[in-house]
Amino acid sequence: MSGIIWAILSAISFGIFQTINRKAGIHVNVYYHTFFLMTISTFFMVLSTIIIEDIKHLVLLLTWQGIFYFAIAGMIHFVVGWTLLTVSQKQIGASRTSALVGTAPLFATLIGYLMFNEILSFITLVGIISIVVGVYLITKI
Repeated sequence: MSGIIWAILSAISFGIFQTINRKAGIHVNVYYHTFFLMTISTFFMVLSTIIIEDIKHLVLLLTWQGIFYFAIAGMIHFVVGWTLLTVSQKQIGASRTSALVGTAPLFATLIGYLMFNEILSFITLVGIISIVVGVYLITKI
């Protein structure tokens, strides 16, 4: 399947998640909310990995450096990112939060350039600028 189709399916799933997550967290403390999200996600990811993948190969692929980087990425994304996402949803709602999360390509572009010297094509940069302008318009209306 095309990467574009996977990305669209991801966006649809994320939109559904935003709405359901907002509803689930209305009367729950932000930290408990994030804990529940991470616990449930971990359970289903482990279960799906066991069902879908042959995990005996996982041991051969892991290195201590890889585990370290996965741990750092997990802490940033899941602990910090999901907690801040939940705080944002409680304060400004799922729709606005989702729109603002749409600025992620801008930050990914800057960080990618600083850390990996990645340079995007002109048309990709125009697309990212369009996304940021769209986010600005959505949040101001």
